[in-house]
Amino acid sequence: MEHVIQTTRPKTLKRHFTQPIQQFSISILMGFLMMTVAISMSTTAQADVTNPKHYIGNAYDLKTKKFLYSEEYKERVDADLNLYADTLYRNAEGDIIARKTIEFRKDLNRPSFRLEDERDGYLEGADVDESSIRLFYRKSETAETKEVTLASMQTAVLDAGFHYFIVENWEALIQGRNIELDFIVPHQQDYFRFDLTRETELTYEGREAVVFRLQIATFFLRIFVEPIRLTYDKTTQQLLVFEGISNINDAAGKSHVVRMELEYPEKAEASLQ
Repeated sequence: MEHVIQTTRPKTLKRHFTQPIQQFSISILMGFLMMTVAISMSTTAQADVTNPKHYIGNAYDLKTKKFLYSEEYKERVDADLNLYADTLYRNAEGDIIARKTIEFRKDLNRPSFRLEDERDGYLEGADVDESSIRLFYRKSETAETKEVTLASMQTAVLDAGFHYFIVENWEALIQGRNIELDFIVPHQQDYFRFDLTRETELTYEGREAVVFRLQIATFFLRIFVEPIRLTYDKTTQQLLVFEGISNINDAAGKSHVVRMELEYPEKAEASLQ
């Protein structure tokens, strides 16, 4: 029987930081976050169910350039126009190593999600409703599941909502404004304040692109947590490259640090298998 440790108040990791923030991924992006912003903006993103997104990302070790795994993300819409997404992660041999399901409901910035690693039973996720956010985390199949319930945070970003957060605040970011946001991290049972800003503009494979930098706001924590860099197409607002810590672990149970390059299949009807 699985043991569950549950509490209604998270530890305050802003004061007690015990390990680097882990478990950010491209799905955490393409799907990615939930916000407190430093400037006045719209706080609720509405689902665009007319153009479901589909991409395939190849992740390489950021230092050695060795191929690590692939990630295929595909959105779907049910008969009631509710938006969902599924992600499959495969190793170099093509075997499925992890699965993720996401439910956006009406708020793209704050989806419910569940990620499970089929190799060791690692599990993390969140259940979001109008009044609360339940976070859950399990280090392995034999470990206890830890849970915490937060009061509903209308000004925070969770998992796959981050991409939509960037798109929602695109003009402010392009103009060079720094945006503060609170990122909820289920495996830490807490949230962290981050700064998001435009870092540079460049040409990527013949496309005009912009690089955004996501960095933890607390200065001394930057010693432990490297920034995440996201390269976007300036015209289509598609994520092209992700560089940073991944939500997929290595054999030792530590998060990979990756460069992921994304491709967008022309045929949206291609299915995850």
